[in-house]
Amino acid sequence: MGRPFAAPPEVRKDRVDALRNAFMETMADKEFLAEAEKAKLEITPVSGEKIESLVLEVYRNTTDVPAEAMERGLIDDAVDAGILFDRALERAQALAALPPAAFAITKREIRQAELERAKLDASRAEIEQIWTAPDTLNRIRDYVARTLRK
Repeated sequence: MGRPFAAPPEVRKDRVDALRNAFMETMADKEFLAEAEKAKLEITPVSGEKIESLVLEVYRNTTDVPAEAMERGLIDDAVDAGILFDRALERAQALAALPPAAFAITKREIRQAELERAKLDASRAEIEQIWTAPDTLNRIRDYVARTLRK
């Protein structure tokens, strides 16, 4: 998740829905994507619903976190604090026994997307220029106006 947009909690649901739809439509707009590509910006939108779900999950108060996290595939193992160090050492030794080349390529594959993103040299000014461009603002304004009239 790069830079999520947020609205105050008192914003009406229909307005939030309109903003979310406008955002996702903009993220799929061919002209917008072409401009982003020219500026060497990576566009990887995440829906408002997904962001909201992630935030709620992070801040949710539950007593069954390890079991639920394992069920969702977020963690591989959960152990009592008394054996945590021994289990961590066991896992570290297993990783250390892997051939260095295999370990390196696996690590690189897992981190590839973030490494590529870090290489992008798009400046904040370029990002601001795209988001504040009259055409972008007009498209968002038009979509929101059309949606709110429905």
